[in-house]
Amino acid sequence: MFYDAYHSAIDHFIQEIHTTNKCGNGLVFLFDIHGKNNNTEYISVSTRNKGTIRHMVNCNPGWGWDYKFGLISLLIKKDYTIIPSSPCQEDDPAYFGGCTVIEHGGWQIEIPRSKRDPGSERDNLINNIAEIIHKFYEHNCSR
Repeated sequence: MFYDAYHSAIDHFIQEIHTTNKCGNGLVFLFDIHGKNNNTEYISVSTRNKGTIRHMVNCNPGWGWDYKFGLISLLIKKDYTIIPSSPCQEDDPAYFGGCTVIEHGGWQIEIPRSKRDPGSERDNLINNIAEIIHKFYEHNCSR
């Protein structure tokens, strides 16, 4: 019951984005951001090895690693340790992209507990991710 309601709400939201998409290139950006239950230092950015962002990869093959606008490069520039840590590395097998990105496409961003604890590091992370997604969106909507 909750599963169906959750995915129905996401479907509705994605349809709304498609009808009001100002990008003009058909891209829709879905980021499934939440915490993982371990205390590693790295953030996992998962796309089922680009399978959940095929349209994005077709529009911008440098989506993750472009020095100025790549999602992962921007996170690394903010001094976060990211998996995958290079363009040749596959997604973190422990956080490969769950049911939300499988069903709806997009990016799964898994944040370790150490980065989510209340305090300035968490506040900086929230602000940094918002800034990075905004920069990424602005760049990719102009394509």
